Amino acid sequence: MDFVIEGIEEIAQLSDDSVAILHAAGGGWFKEVRRRLTLAGIAYAEIARQDEWPTGPESVVLSTMHSAKGLEFDHSGAA
Repeated sequence: MDFVIEGIEEIAQLSDDSVAILHAAGGGWFKEVRRRLTLAGIAYAEIARQDEWPTGPESVVLSTMHSAKGLEFDHSGAA
């Protein structure tokens, strides 16, 4: 997560780019991701099991790989 947060903060221009953090399955894995993003002050949305893209200002999204199928992101990482 240190590497991911550093990449979000230093590489991605969040006002213009979208960043997806993907995992093969949901569940408890995202708990730590949520905690770390919150501690870093990075706003995020979750798109797993969502029919529509979030309307908020967040450029970082958490999703399962299955739910993200067919979507495009400027930056993504899978665990």
